[in-house]
Amino acid sequence: MTINRPLALTLTVGTLTAAVLLALQAVPAEQHLPKPPHAASRPCTQLAARYPDRIGSLHRDPAATPGTAAWGGGALTARCGLDAPERTSDPCATIEKVDWVWQVHTGDATHQTLISYGRDPALEVRIDKTKVAPDTALMSLTPLAARLPPDGHECISLSDVPSA
Repeated sequence: MTINRPLALTLTVGTLTAAVLLALQAVPAEQHLPKPPHAASRPCTQLAARYPDRIGSLHRDPAATPGTAAWGGGALTARCGLDAPERTSDPCATIEKVDWVWQVHTGDATHQTLISYGRDPALEVRIDKTKVAPDTALMSLTPLAARLPPDGHECISLSDVPSA
């Protein structure tokens, strides 16, 4: 049986294209997170070098942005180098001597964003709660946030927040 050249070429190109597409699906895409303004600072470059390869069941994805990391296809992200947050009435909690502010998301019950408070630069953590428990994420990232320089601010009770 003889196969003509155009048909053989089409089959070869089609097979190679399918193989490349399958290979690309096996590797998570690089995470392109917005670059924090102070990502290149010494504290953030040192912190970013210590991001863990795995948090809970989530494996670390390749990250294309300095100071950032993502796990589980972006189910969990961390960005070091944000401006230290201003005083806020958002909920704040202390975990192993690191204060975290919960930023409120209206209409999005599956995601939670926390930002280190009293650290400059700050570390932001965004969590898809359907993929990883917030405690798991914070237990892995709090020791890194503790390495960021303190700026003298700390969580206070709501009674200490000045009224508007």
